[in-house]
Amino acid sequence: KRCCYFVFEGNSLLGIGKVENLQVDAIVAIQPGRGEDVMRALCGLIDGQLVSVEVATNNIPAISLYRKMGFEERESVVKWYCVYNK
Repeated sequence: KRCCYFVFEGNSLLGIGKVENLQVDAIVAIQPGRGEDVMRALCGLIDGQLVSVEVATNNIPAISLYRKMGFEERESVVKWYCVYNK
């Protein structure tokens, strides 16, 4: 099951995330400093299961946040993407 979610606090959009199975595939905090709130809301959708997330090794703020939230590094995956200009 794959779904995109908009995370609100009242009428204020905090962020957007995509959840597929037990994986948080994408997360964007619209408001600075609200990434933890968005991630907690997305993890809450998975309801007590072990959650996984992929993060770029150079995204130090995200890695710090996930460690603070109790995530542990399980593996390192190298992915290369090629962008072509038309």
